[in-house]
Amino acid sequence: MAYYDNKIDDALKFLQSPQLTNPMGDKPIAYVAYDPADAIDIDKAIVDVVKPKANFWGYKNIKVLKMGSVIDEAIKNSKNYRLFTNSRFKESMVFEGVRSDILNSKCMSKAILSTQDEMKGKDNPLIIITELEMLHPFERLGNFENDHYNDIIVPMLILYPGINKGIARSFLGVNDIDGNYRSKNF
Repeated sequence: MAYYDNKIDDALKFLQSPQLTNPMGDKPIAYVAYDPADAIDIDKAIVDVVKPKANFWGYKNIKVLKMGSVIDEAIKNSKNYRLFTNSRFKESMVFEGVRSDILNSKCMSKAILSTQDEMKGKDNPLIIITELEMLHPFERLGNFENDHYNDIIVPMLILYPGINKGIARSFLGVNDIDGNYRSKNF
């Protein structure tokens, strides 16, 4: 966990004053990439390490948004999941139907934006987004960032399972490196 301490501090410091003249973007969104094998340790560290560090850097109202809960709710609400949960349908049909429902519902984007709406009037807010590994293979956070980058006003610290190289990231370390982001990597 010590390896991530400086990355978390650097990200929280950046979020206090994103570079307004940066041609890549000026929104308060930062990714702290971590080895997917450390996912359980990162989840435990949110309460013991990340939140105290955020308090140190002046964030007074902190909300943790877990994508696992968002996806779980979306699956439960999927009309295809309810329709196809009998033996007549192949598993692949159920999966594709549920995946389609999740993509069409834009549940991830709605969850992030509604959390932002909830937090934006509060003093020194911070949104910590975690459990991104639960999005795969249903949704990608890059889609949210591409569609809503200019809507981001509340600082967002995204704990990202994967690797980064400069401005590029690889989700879970298995997807191809994607450099189509304007946010900051740590």
